[in-house]
Amino acid sequence: MSTMYYIYLLTFLGYPFIGFQISRFLNVDFFKKGFKILFLLFVVHNLLFSFGCSIKGDYPDYVIFSIEYLFTCISISMLYKIKINKTGLLKVLGTVLIGIGFIQGLIGILLFIVIVQDFEADKIYKFKHNDILYQTRRYRSGFVTQMDTKYRFETYKNFDLLPIEIKIDDTKLFDTKCKVKFEDKQFKIDIIEVGNKKELKLFSPDGQSYYKTIN
Repeated sequence: MSTMYYIYLLTFLGYPFIGFQISRFLNVDFFKKGFKILFLLFVVHNLLFSFGCSIKGDYPDYVIFSIEYLFTCISISMLYKIKINKTGLLKVLGTVLIGIGFIQGLIGILLFIVIVQDFEADKIYKFKHNDILYQTRRYRSGFVTQMDTKYRFETYKNFDLLPIEIKIDDTKLFDTKCKVKFEDKQFKIDIIEVGNKKELKLFSPDGQSYYKTIN
């Protein structure tokens, strides 16, 4: 099984119980002080991720999202220790949310084996343009019963001294609709400049290529 599969199961099936057990040993006042700091850090991380700025690699950000869910489970459990009437609605909504997540986790025991293909890259391409390092991660998904295979290429700008990356493109293609041979060992990715614009170029040694304008 893949790493993402285990992260998924731990998040939705394990953290509700782990979060409850942790909350039993937490002091309410101590939790309130730490809650604001952690909540702010998670909000900042989510905002940066939504704008395409993330930690290098597939796993770090997903691990953080997983920890956020654990934090949510602990927070909901802590509400039951806080004797304030205003927390009643939050308790109900939070408990329902965790319950839905748990049911989703049970269903995902089988389904996520397939879905995980969209979260883990099967190939990574690295190249330079104007002395800037870029990385493209390929996500391949398809089944024996399908007529075509979907390829998703996420391209990131990397920084030598920083563990962060900025997404500059997300391209989805199907092998039956694109003539580029994605599985060819000599398949390559590059960035070219056309006038004032930059284009992402995907090409195979048989001369077939695909171009897409990027920022």
